[in-house]
Amino acid sequence: MEAELNLRKIKFAAFDLDGTLIDDRGELIGDVHGAVNMLRQRGIIPIIVTGRTYDSFFSLDLDRSLLALFHHDVLLNDGNVICHHEKKTFEVKRYVDAALCQQIITSLDGKAEFVMESHGKHVASSKSAKLKYCMLYTFPREKIQVGHKREFNFECVTKLFILPKEKVDLAHQLKNCHCDVADAQFLNAQVISPKGICKADMLEHHLFDCFGERDFDRVIAFGNGHNDRLMLKKAKWGLAVQDSHPSAIELSDVHLQEPISDYLFKVLQSFETPHVINEKGGI
Repeated sequence: MEAELNLRKIKFAAFDLDGTLIDDRGELIGDVHGAVNMLRQRGIIPIIVTGRTYDSFFSLDLDRSLLALFHHDVLLNDGNVICHHEKKTFEVKRYVDAALCQQIITSLDGKAEFVMESHGKHVASSKSAKLKYCMLYTFPREKIQVGHKREFNFECVTKLFILPKEKVDLAHQLKNCHCDVADAQFLNAQVISPKGICKADMLEHHLFDCFGERDFDRVIAFGNGHNDRLMLKKAKWGLAVQDSHPSAIELSDVHLQEPISDYLFKVLQSFETPHVINEKGGI
């Protein structure tokens, strides 16, 4: 199936971060700076939409000149936290229920370790939990405090990370609770987050709140992960980058076979001419 990729109709470009703009060492993949700059010059507003938390995003220490090319609002925690990357202020849309967090920690006391994200900061239940979390998420150790569970602020939880001593089926146990449970893939870790947080929905709400944009008809999106798949599906054009998760590729319009910057340079240098692309393929 072929379709016209006409960037003259695009106003917004949504970018996942890890695996899309940066590699697993936190370094830019290709000439991202130049490619995003070309988007801005053509009136397209780039927006970062990432699963990273407040602390983990700023720990990357991305070049300020690069960040300045993006809209000042960065969507963190899959869009649940809206952060102004210049002022370093943020707004949380939804919290995990405080009573539920207390219930989970109490029921697993002695059977699991925990890391809680509250108001952009992290607290771990032990040094071991801290080290495991940092290993899982390549997170700077100095950004996590270690404290007893009584020091956890249950009222403002945006994510609760659970590291059980043996596998626990929390998804089944919490199926009737108002939260989402996801596997962290390693160490049997699981993540509890507010119900219904999804990059696609949160970006759609943000575009309406900030720009009055009512749908994704003027949005092009780039991503590589399972949590990007619906954003790629809903966008006017969803592009899965190299080495993407199978679900992201399946729901995208295009699966790139080249670095994202190479693709954008090729398209933008002949901006006035619509490009014919093969679905799930290249130009």
